[in-house]
Amino acid sequence: MKIETARRMMGVAVMAVAVTLLASGGFLKSATSAEMIDEVTWALPDFPDVLFVPHAWSTNTGGIMSLAQEGLLAFDDSLALETGVAQSWEQVDDVTYVYKMRDGVTFHDDSPVTAEDVVYSMLWHLDPDHGSQLTPFYGSVDSIEATGDREITIKLKSPDVQFQYTPAHMSGFIMKKAQLEAHPEDYGTPDVLPIGTGPYKIVEFVPDERVVMEAHEGYWGTPPPAERLTILAIPDQQTRLLAMRNGDIDGTFDVSISDIDQWKGLDGVDVVTAPSLGIYLLTLDQKTPPFDNVHVRRAISHSLDREGLVQALLKGNGAPAVALNPPEMWAGVLSLDEAKDFYGTLNAHEFDLEKAKAELE
Repeated sequence: MKIETARRMMGVAVMAVAVTLLASGGFLKSATSAEMIDEVTWALPDFPDVLFVPHAWSTNTGGIMSLAQEGLLAFDDSLALETGVAQSWEQVDDVTYVYKMRDGVTFHDDSPVTAEDVVYSMLWHLDPDHGSQLTPFYGSVDSIEATGDREITIKLKSPDVQFQYTPAHMSGFIMKKAQLEAHPEDYGTPDVLPIGTGPYKIVEFVPDERVVMEAHEGYWGTPPPAERLTILAIPDQQTRLLAMRNGDIDGTFDVSISDIDQWKGLDGVDVVTAPSLGIYLLTLDQKTPPFDNVHVRRAISHSLDREGLVQALLKGNGAPAVALNPPEMWAGVLSLDEAKDFYGTLNAHEFDLEKAKAELE
């Protein structure tokens, strides 16, 4: 049985890498088609010192907290928007969004989630005294109000095409108003474990060491695949490799490309890669000679062996980039095939040293 824990990851040209333990066949993505696993132990390369995304905004903090807290919306596996705690949503006009909440969604303490909790969680980021690192995601907001028992209406100051995604990522996590109000200074510490609506509830937190989570029996969505989840902080790559070899962990994220062959060499271990949304790129100051000359820039472009770079530096875990945004970035706007077809029409400079010399001449 392959054990995999889902987490939203971003990047292209580089592939996101996860390592999972293989046991006796099968691929378990949820608990709907198999019995629940007793426990999964996962390793991360670094850890937050507080389980509170607005004060510890990072991929790994979000990876942990996305198991415990959710927003009105979510991303599907293609990164297109889908419903979350909201059962439906509508953009009424260029500046107005209306969300209808699901019935029966509860926090981990079994108290109901209210529209007031949602409004409070979002407005919290707009108070400068709170020092939220996520405030910029709400920069275009004019008002956030509960316009019904289970309805939230958000109005913007002006159209902002990016705001539709705010309720789906870390900036949209719903917190319990009463808990955050009662613990403004120590929320997210070992003494005040944050509660949310997600599939797992946090039962133990030791900063820089571990987080222990248990399945939330009252979860509104698909039951989680494991009864208990232990997440360990193991910063050193070789220590994580040794832990995997010894069976101390079931998997990890963010394996270095330089170490990927060692991981592939472990018995009973599967290395899983997936496209990310990031690119490596070279930028030139077009106001400074000789880069102010278009022929010099073309010469440099023709001199880059992008395929060779992907193979040599990324060991094939990537693809040549032809634009700042990878095709996966257009999820929800174009299908992946449509985006790739369009990218195929772009004028990419092929690797050709003779053309590079001609441009310099």
